[in-house]
Amino acid sequence: MTDEDLVHASKHGTKVIPRQIVDKIPEAIGKLLRGESFVIKAARQKGGIGITQLNESWEKFANAIKN
Repeated sequence: MTDEDLVHASKHGTKVIPRQIVDKIPEAIGKLLRGESFVIKAARQKGGIGITQLNESWEKFANAIKN
């Protein structure tokens, strides 16, 4: 850890983010939000979500966050 690193802390734990990757955070957040939107949309379907829909939404999530 250096003086220029960022520290993120929450009830889930603490992470040190090296200064060298800080510029990549907005893009990573965008990918995460796009990916999780598939899971959230599936979960909000009327009547709930079944295992097939859950698996399909997780596959879409994984594809959205690649690269």
